[in-house]
Amino acid sequence: FQMKDGRVIEGRVINLNEKNMMVLTNMFDPDSIVPIDRNEIEESKPSKASMMPDDLLNTLNENDILDLAAYLKAGGDPNSPLFKKRTAAK
Repeated sequence: FQMKDGRVIEGRVINLNEKNMMVLTNMFDPDSIVPIDRNEIEESKPSKASMMPDDLLNTLNENDILDLAAYLKAGGDPNSPLFKKRTAAK
């Protein structure tokens, strides 16, 4: 969000009403919420970057990463053979 006062606020909208919105600016910190007066927004556009933190994989161990890859390849379907193959290998 490009604000009328020159600030740029990047994040995910987590609460929205007629006059205000709350934006989570750091996915690692659930307390990093910035309130925005919607009347003070000069411009709003989707980010070209993902909100997924750059260092996310650094917070996971090898098994967590393999589980995540299996989950994604299975499309989130716990009944998928791809997902079952990974969970059976543990």
